[in-house]
Amino acid sequence: MAGYTVIDNDEVLDNEDLRPMEKLTLIMLIKFNNQLKGYAYPSLEVLKNLLGYSHIKYVIKIIDSLITKGYIKKETVKQKNHYYILKGSVQKIHNVQNVSNVQNIPKDSAQNIPKGRVQNVHTKSIKKSIKKNTIYITLNFIDEIIDKVKITKEQYDKLLTNFGKEIAHKNIVDLDNYITNGKGEKYKEHYRVLNTWCSKANNIDSSNKEGQVSNRWAEMKQFN
Repeated sequence: MAGYTVIDNDEVLDNEDLRPMEKLTLIMLIKFNNQLKGYAYPSLEVLKNLLGYSHIKYVIKIIDSLITKGYIKKETVKQKNHYYILKGSVQKIHNVQNVSNVQNIPKDSAQNIPKGRVQNVHTKSIKKSIKKNTIYITLNFIDEIIDKVKITKEQYDKLLTNFGKEIAHKNIVDLDNYITNGKGEKYKEHYRVLNTWCSKANNIDSSNKEGQVSNRWAEMKQFN
């Protein structure tokens, strides 16, 4: 997940009431917290892998401890866990911008910038801003845990048209899990990745169907 995870030092890092793994688990849940939905919903398998546990039962034990201590609340909806953060999360964060060449002060110091100051923005910054304005669709209608894959409505429709709903949805879920596990963070254009994966899956599926037809034809010839 790109960006920053902001936590309350007193309630998490400096809190002697929490054991080290309880702190780390709480931080992970804060990281996955969806501000729009109001809760976090990572799977137990994802938490197990990120926390370095060998079995899910250890994750469940830590979560139960956080619930008992009043740091989170858990609800299970359609066999999926929703975690509500009660302590440790910082809700309101002021935006901090790094502006270079405005004042002759050290790089890491805070700068006072006049409200109406006009800044020179490099072309690369403009391109990044344009990319950020791209409107991506929410894909949790496929699976509630999907929050990493970024594609537009037009790209989604192309995947359905070219490869069908079953192959497209399966590869979207696979890519989301791949990114969640930290293996696909380098992928910048998710549509290109999905297009490649779906194409391979479609070719394999076509080959299997051709093989099945050939085998059935061979079986039929035995009775002629």
